[in-house]
Amino acid sequence: MKHIFAVLIVTLFVSSLTAQTSSDLVKTYKEAFREFNANQKSPKAIMKLALASFDAGYNKQAYDLVLQYLDLKPNDSQALVLYSNILIEYGYEKKARKNLALIIDLYPGSDEAEKAQNSLDMLDRLKNPI
Repeated sequence: MKHIFAVLIVTLFVSSLTAQTSSDLVKTYKEAFREFNANQKSPKAIMKLALASFDAGYNKQAYDLVLQYLDLKPNDSQALVLYSNILIEYGYEKKARKNLALIIDLYPGSDEAEKAQNSLDMLDRLKNPI
């Protein structure tokens, strides 16, 4: 049951990144995949495919790509958000909390920091249900 709520948190957290229909997701994924194949060293192409992969449910691929991207740009807020979501999805709450806290520290007052704080609050509520 706890995992279902964590998945819900991820869904809510990511909803602000993209809001697409399933046909749009397929189109976005195919476009991102083509761009990545054309230039696998491009950070932009890596992140675009990581986001499209996560949105399409290819979490392992998204995980591998976001780690590759974070090697290039370790403090990128969008990558840290995606990485945190993937960690929550896989049940690595402690690691996710650490990354969410990092987002709040690195980007105080930003939309990403607010979303990260909301996710931390939801994870806390899961630990202490009403």
